[in-house]
Amino acid sequence: MRALAILIALLGGDPQVKPVAEATCCQSREELRAHDGKRVTVVGVYRATRIEMKPRPDQPKLHAQLQTPGGMLVLGIYYRPEGRRPAEELARLDGKKVRVVGTIRVRPPTQTSADGIPMASMLEPCLSPVESVVEVP
Repeated sequence: MRALAILIALLGGDPQVKPVAEATCCQSREELRAHDGKRVTVVGVYRATRIEMKPRPDQPKLHAQLQTPGGMLVLGIYYRPEGRRPAEELARLDGKKVRVVGTIRVRPPTQTSADGIPMASMLEPCLSPVESVVEVP
């Protein structure tokens, strides 16, 4: 059924259905830079983690990274609500090979305080927004 909806969208049908993302990419730093700001599909190993300045291993994991041959990609922007992954997803996919569809960002947006002052922000590339995360065999 989904395949039919995608085909309709590709042929100029329903504009609400997005076309399938490009073939798997971003397995190297060069590919990552070449696709900056584009919708991509990336395959790698899902790693549940907690991203914060002061590590607190006794606290639950809230975030996820995708381990690829080209390096780690953060799923979402960790300091925004979208960066928190569902607890069920973190538990189910940790350590498993997954396919992620999203927009690749070599340099995530800068975090600012309520006063508009730039704050320390993540430097790792990320996928944001993340559209889907699916386990692959």
